[in-house]
Amino acid sequence: METWVSTVLFAMLGLSLWLFFQAFLPGEDVRLQRASEYLEVQRRNETPSFRQRILSPLGKALVNVLSRLYPPRTLERLDEYCERAGRPLGITGKALAVSKVVSAFLLWTAAGLFVRGRFFLPASILAACAGYLLPGLWVTSRTRRRVELARAQLADAMDLLVVSVEAGLGLDAALQRVASRFRHPLGELFSKAMAEISLGSPREAAFRGIAEALPFDEIKSFTASIIQAERLGTSIAAVLRAQAAGLRKRRRLRAEEHARKAPVKILFPLVLFIFPSLFVIILGPAMIQILENLRP
Repeated sequence: METWVSTVLFAMLGLSLWLFFQAFLPGEDVRLQRASEYLEVQRRNETPSFRQRILSPLGKALVNVLSRLYPPRTLERLDEYCERAGRPLGITGKALAVSKVVSAFLLWTAAGLFVRGRFFLPASILAACAGYLLPGLWVTSRTRRRVELARAQLADAMDLLVVSVEAGLGLDAALQRVASRFRHPLGELFSKAMAEISLGSPREAAFRGIAEALPFDEIKSFTASIIQAERLGTSIAAVLRAQAAGLRKRRRLRAEEHARKAPVKILFPLVLFIFPSLFVIILGPAMIQILENLRP
């Protein structure tokens, strides 16, 4: 019994001494520890990576050198193409021009490595031409896809714009609502136009920028009607209602056009894949029986 009591007393004494040292002896400050961790993270973030130190400066130098092969007007036109495509991967006119040269050189080199003999010269020329055209074709496909997406969004955006204006919102507030509702590319362009208007740019110039960024008939008609209504002082709601009705009609006609093209498009898969299978299934047993009857 006395041994058990002594053990409990020694344990309580040890626990008391540990609590005393923990409470009164100076330990590591938590705030200093957090500050040191924050400084360590900042130091790691501020340390440039291999891409930032080597690859990015080399890429910029290559772009600056090779872009001098093009006249300034051509670079401006290529930059306009990139702007219409939504600048995929952040590409600029200079980067597109350099990518054309680099792609042509790589395909020309590949043709020289794999083609020998008398076909070397025409193959290398064709490969260089194809490499030069590939980046432009990629940007053109991205532009076409962006225009199709904007055309599909415009009818619904116009309906929302009409409802917002007729509910009492101003044109700028209604456009801002449409920009917040719809995503890339139509919402992005509307947001950009509203930002330009808020910075003091004329509304006509902002809407002309939308028409230049998305060059298709529906958006041109919309921006032209808005600009004309602003000049003449006519009712914006009536103009938007007429534009919405026209867009719904065009969308219906476009859907009917695609429906009429479906039989022609499905003809080639039918002839190449479906009809041979049907002929094999239907005429196969009959041909086997005919061949067996013709045997002597």
